Amino acid sequence: MGNNLAEYGARALYIIFLARYLGVADYGLWSYALALYTFLMSLINFGMESLMPLRVGSGKEGVASYLNETLSMRFALIAIIAILMVLFLLVADVPTASPLVLLWVLPAFIGRSIALWVRVCFTAHEKVIKWLRLSMPLAIAEPLFGIALLISGTELAFILALHAAIWCLHGAIGMWMVRQQLTPIKLTYSIVPITQHLRAGLPLGFSGALMMWLMASPLLLLAHISGDTGLLGIFALPFNIALLLYALLQAFLAAALPVLSRANDRKDPRLRSYGPIILLCAGISMGIAGFIGALYGELAFTTIIGLEFALSGQIIGPCMLLTGILLAPAGFEQSLTLQARVPYIVLANLLAAVVLAVGFLGWVNPQEINSVLYTIAIAWGARASILIIAGVLFAHKSPTHKSEPL
Repeated sequence: MGNNLAEYGARALYIIFLARYLGVADYGLWSYALALYTFLMSLINFGMESLMPLRVGSGKEGVASYLNETLSMRFALIAIIAILMVLFLLVADVPTASPLVLLWVLPAFIGRSIALWVRVCFTAHEKVIKWLRLSMPLAIAEPLFGIALLISGTELAFILALHAAIWCLHGAIGMWMVRQQLTPIKLTYSIVPITQHLRAGLPLGFSGALMMWLMASPLLLLAHISGDTGLLGIFALPFNIALLLYALLQAFLAAALPVLSRANDRKDPRLRSYGPIILLCAGISMGIAGFIGALYGELAFTTIIGLEFALSGQIIGPCMLLTGILLAPAGFEQSLTLQARVPYIVLANLLAAVVLAVGFLGWVNPQEINSVLYTIAIAWGARASILIIAGVLFAHKSPTHKSEPL
């Protein structure tokens, strides 16, 4: 957990420096670039973060072949998505006069996609500490070098290039570590096993892509309906801070999964209280954060970052409340996952994704930032409602089958 705090602390500091030195327009473009490629990354995951540890941890034979097959699948998906990304950036009406600048996200997408596969490999082999020895220095290096470049007056293109270089280095060293410490790497060109892995991971992959869309689409859709990177930057700063806080809290909740899995296998009645406790904690903590943000947000943002981010400070409070809405059903979602009731999670994410898309394309006025916040709140609230209701209904019923140890 100390590693998580250090990493997210460095990222939060980097966000502040990025906004202060890039200004609203270039910060908006930076946020658009990262939202675009992180969403596209979710399209190649196919549940591997869950399926690979279960398969490797089962002790069955053929682990090396399995890993090589999943790596081959990842490379194939990377190639397909990379081609689509380039076509999109060259053909679509992206919110910048220089779309070629955004092509720097392509190597970042490739390197980060490989690095995430490597991380899951080490997690599956229960050797995550070795991976952290590589990832933590690089995770800290980007903010440190980036801040130095920003202070020296560099442009956005160099910041994106640094981001790409760090993740390419991440992926290259990670692949070398897998080969040296885990298993030989030999790509397979057989379609049959890759197709099988795609089918097996489709439900979890679809759910994960929907969840990432819920977090990335407000920035992507706002950029395209407004065409104003300045407005995007003003909204993106508090929204990114809210998402960073959500990611940090989710990391803490994920650490409880092994305990929850054992409790679910024992049918421990105390598990029924887990969802309501997380709901209560999220409501109270984010309610307090929202209140503080509403009181002092504008003063803090204009003092630390600059006057052009005054509106960002005004909406940091509501963005904290959005974090609470997103986090509120997390306990129920974990319980539903352990009970193999993933379709309810998919349904909740799908409904929220549809509401977001319809809202942004239908009734959102990009010049009225409150309409953006209301639309996100309605979509995320609909998701939370379904997960909470399903979690409560199934809390008193036996799971469909015994959960696998996580």
